[in-house]
Amino acid sequence: MGDEARISKLLSMYFDNIKDTADWRRLYQESPYGEAIISLAEAPSSKELIGHYAILRLPLLFFGKNIKAGKGEGSALDPLALKRAIPPDARLNQDIFQGLVEFALENGLKEGMEIICTNPNTLALKAHLDTGHLELKHKFRIYLFIISKEYSLYLAGKLIKNKKLSNLAGKLTWYLLRILHMASLKISYRKNNIGLHPCDSFEGRLKKTIDALAAENRCISMQPSADYLNWKLSPASFKKFIVNNGHMDIGYLILQVRTTEQGYLEANLLDYAFKPQYWQEFGKTISRVLEFALQEKCDYLRVDHMFDYKERFRISRYLSRLFFISREDRRNIVLYLSNKLKAQKEDILDVRNWLFTDLYFELSQ
Repeated sequence: MGDEARISKLLSMYFDNIKDTADWRRLYQESPYGEAIISLAEAPSSKELIGHYAILRLPLLFFGKNIKAGKGEGSALDPLALKRAIPPDARLNQDIFQGLVEFALENGLKEGMEIICTNPNTLALKAHLDTGHLELKHKFRIYLFIISKEYSLYLAGKLIKNKKLSNLAGKLTWYLLRILHMASLKISYRKNNIGLHPCDSFEGRLKKTIDALAAENRCISMQPSADYLNWKLSPASFKKFIVNNGHMDIGYLILQVRTTEQGYLEANLLDYAFKPQYWQEFGKTISRVLEFALQEKCDYLRVDHMFDYKERFRISRYLSRLFFISREDRRNIVLYLSNKLKAQKEDILDVRNWLFTDLYFELSQ
C-alpha cells in the first residue's frame, strides 16, 4: 500500500471529509498555495503507519505586510498500530506525536514560515505546547438566530425532557424572539441602505473588494487569494456576496448553506470583512443576511464569533440587538513564532490584533 493510501486510511478514522486518496490529495497536495508539509511516523520493523501531522501553507497578512505562514492540520495516531509497535509498559504516545509536530515545524521554519497557527483538539494540545507553541487566549461564542418553529422545538427538546413542556417552551421562545426581532428591525434598521450583490467567483469586483479590505484592516489575518478562495469555495453551497451601501462596495461575506446531520437547513456566516470605517454597518448587513436565509428556507442562521479585532467594532452587540441566542464555546488556538517575530510576541498574543472568521477553522473541510 502506497503512502497516500495509508495516510488516507488513517485520516478517515478521524475526519469525515477524508474517505479516499483523492480527498487527501485535494486537501494536502492541490492547494494553490502549494503542497502541505507532511510528517509521518512508522513502526521501525513492520513499517506500519502510526501517525500523521501536516502544516498547510497559508500566508498571512501581518499588519498590512504579507508573510509566509502555515496552519497545523491532520493530527492522527493509529491506536492499534501503536499497540502492535510499542511494548505495553512504554509511554510513548505523546513522544511520538511531539516528534511528528517537531519534524513538521523544523521543515516549515526552513522554508521561511514566520508564524504557524494551529487549533488542536484537547488530546493534541499538550504536544503543541511542549514543542514551543504559545496559547492565544480568547473569548468565543456561538450565536444562533432561530428562523423556523421546528428548529425552536428541536432546541427546546434538547433542554427539556418533558415533551409537552418542551413543545410549549419551543413555541413560546419562537414567537417571543420573532416579535422582539421585528421590533428591533423597526427601531434600529428601519432605513436600511445595505445591499447584498451575489457573485459566482472571487474574480473582478469581488477580488478588488477583498484586496482593498486586506490592505486597510491593520491586523493579522488570512491573506485572501482569489485562486485559493475559488478552489476552496467552489461548491454551490457557498454563497458569495459583495456588501454595498448604495454608493460604494464596503465589504464582502460568504455564507455556507447546508443540511445538518439532524436534517435542518443551516446558514453559516463563514467569512466576512468590511472597510475599517464601515464595520458599524454590520447590523444592517446581518439583517440582510437574515432576509436571504429566510428566502432560502433555512431553519437558522449561525455566526461563530471570536472576540478579536472585529470586537473593536462591537459585533457581538449587533447580534444581541437582533435577538440572536448564544452560548460560550472554546477553541484551542496555539501559535509557533519564528525567531524573527519573537520581539513582537506581546502584540501577536493579543487576540484583538487577529481577525478570525469561521473560514479559518474550516480549512481542513
